[in-house]
Amino acid sequence: MKRTLLKPLLCSDTLKWLGLNDQSARCAQLALIISLSMMALTPPASAHQLPAETAWTLPAGQEAAVSKLLTIEGLPLPSSISIDKSRIIASYPGERELELRHPATTQGHKPLLGTTKIAVFIRKGSFTEAERTKIVAHIQNGQAPRWSKPQARVQARRRDRRGATKRDRHDDQLDQAREAIILGEKDKAQRLLDSVDKAQDINSGQQVRLGELFVKVGAAQRGQKILKQVIDELKKRAEQDPSERASWVDALARLDPDQAAKIANSEVASAQRPCDWSLIAYTLQNKQKRKQAAAIADAILKRQPKCEHAWLVKGHVADTGLKSWQAVLDVANAALKHLPKSLPLMNLKAGALHSGWKNKEAAEVWEEIARRDLNFPGVMGMLATAWTQLPEIEDADFLKPLEQRLKSKPDDVILRYIIGTASYYRDDFQSVIKYLDPLRKVVPREPRVHLYTAMAHFHLGHTKTAFERLNTLQTFGHGDPDFYYCRSVMTRHTDFEGSLRDLETFVRLSQNRLNSDAKIYKMNRELEVMRSGRVPTKFDLLPPFARWGIILGILALLIGGAVTLWRRRRG
Repeated sequence: MKRTLLKPLLCSDTLKWLGLNDQSARCAQLALIISLSMMALTPPASAHQLPAETAWTLPAGQEAAVSKLLTIEGLPLPSSISIDKSRIIASYPGERELELRHPATTQGHKPLLGTTKIAVFIRKGSFTEAERTKIVAHIQNGQAPRWSKPQARVQARRRDRRGATKRDRHDDQLDQAREAIILGEKDKAQRLLDSVDKAQDINSGQQVRLGELFVKVGAAQRGQKILKQVIDELKKRAEQDPSERASWVDALARLDPDQAAKIANSEVASAQRPCDWSLIAYTLQNKQKRKQAAAIADAILKRQPKCEHAWLVKGHVADTGLKSWQAVLDVANAALKHLPKSLPLMNLKAGALHSGWKNKEAAEVWEEIARRDLNFPGVMGMLATAWTQLPEIEDADFLKPLEQRLKSKPDDVILRYIIGTASYYRDDFQSVIKYLDPLRKVVPREPRVHLYTAMAHFHLGHTKTAFERLNTLQTFGHGDPDFYYCRSVMTRHTDFEGSLRDLETFVRLSQNRLNSDAKIYKMNRELEVMRSGRVPTKFDLLPPFARWGIILGILALLIGGAVTLWRRRRG
């Protein structure tokens, strides 16, 4: 039962749990893997920094301390925690927020609590007197975060002149808005987008993102106006500088994909940098213009066979259904002949192997990627998925060879991770903590490390520690749907309404990331039971025919027993 509760912890398990059969689950998962490979081609925007002359900042590595400080007994769990370099914002149910800062940045405002190390403000909404007392007592007695002193004023000015600070801030706000839209928090997304829209220094790429996000949040007219403006601006720039034409056509594809495809097809053959046009192919693929995307990718590769992005577009196009894994694998192998060291293309190959049930081969490729780049998007989760789906995982000696290897290399992060995650699916929660807990500082932004250790502590009855581990994920915008499912499971008997909200969020996020029309009966059934006011049981989540089969079987036994008893009495 313990393992069944958190079976969705790995991506493929989640997909199958949503009602997809094994092969369709892997098909949907392959689309996700290709998307992660695309993400790996562009480095993520760094968190923004406030002007250094005014900001006491919170350095990296303090996520666990912040999580512990905001896990307050007697208060609902924070629905989100964000670190904005110079401040910490914790959101609570009922549109309430706390803000934590260094005391030197209070700017004359009276805090709820002010010490020499921290200042606590009620940022939004209201808390009862009892809740305020608990907040003050907990934070006073807790370990305050370690703030970094402001940098010199001259350094801040230099950074501002380069524009890096402001561009980073806008990218960060756009990322937050995108996540808010996914979570259904449209008001929050609208506020963030409004803030970016008022800025005078956003670049064309940020304007394109801004316009698309306005459309997604429901402000279609406003978003289209922004897109038209940036398209016109880029067109003028492209007329003066031909190297800008790909950027213009990529922006045009957001509003008029057919026209963009027509222009791209006519210009790729003579473009000075053909690979620049692969972004248009990817945009067209996202617009479901598969044939146009494939044609552009092929034209690029004829001229520049080492264009990584074009190969990934071909992989995306090849992923057409349940039996397409071999076609995707063929694309990956062809691409790797030209780019044998490409991690995104290796990831494409591993995803295809996994979709074809070649888990051992997939695990070997993902392990190679992880050993070269631990921070490659999604690689740790997929590595765990491949290992834990090997049929021999239930064997008593399954982990012994890995444990022997770890003895000779005790600092091997990959081996520790594999053993720790496999231990979870063997219900060995002590080993999960033993192997994964040290990794929280080594790979602090890997969601699975925190999820598995949190659930291991939860199953062992270490509730407070479990919540601290889980809440750590909120401090760096994890974006992992399983976070909400885990928290839903952990709070079902203590905060039913919060548990229901988290399950609804998990359902929404999981449906958004699926690329399949298959039924998601089990997920919706669990949600249906929760909405009726009950905690779901294992019986509740069985398919209807199975539930009725059990019920009819029990009725048959009861009737048979009653008939037998009646006959004996008559006899």
